[in-house]
Amino acid sequence: MKTLLALLAVALGPAPVLAAGLTAPRTAPVTAPGSVPATTAPAPLNGIWRLVGEVEPDGLRGGVAVRPQLVISGDRVSGQLGCGRFTGTVQATGSEISLKVTALPPRANERCLFAIPGNFYRVLNAADHYVINGSTQRLVLFSDAGRLTFERVGYVTPVHR
Repeated sequence: MKTLLALLAVALGPAPVLAAGLTAPRTAPVTAPGSVPATTAPAPLNGIWRLVGEVEPDGLRGGVAVRPQLVISGDRVSGQLGCGRFTGTVQATGSEISLKVTALPPRANERCLFAIPGNFYRVLNAADHYVINGSTQRLVLFSDAGRLTFERVGYVTPVHR
């Protein structure tokens, strides 16, 4: 119970976006009562999430900063990082998660610094645990590479194939 309260405090409290060295304890899965762990994203993960804080292109400081958006629907994940776009897959069971995203090439005649895979993609792909707060309005992804905190900005209904 203490571990669960500590994780919720981390999820709800303000924190640096990419806090290095912070990982979630390896404990029992945190799922809603009565839910069944799945190989695709559980229902609370499905949605449109916006990063809390901003991301700058790697190697550049000042001026350009954006708030990435992440869309999870079933076993698919996509999103935008400024002018850059990405797509991939997501699998989640209990509190464990596996994201595999790749940056998409820029559109024709577009110059986009965010199309180059950088630190945001590295931390996103390294995520191995997650926590969603009780009201499902905050999603925190944990890895050895750092921590990403997202806020829900919308909902999606997964497409069944």
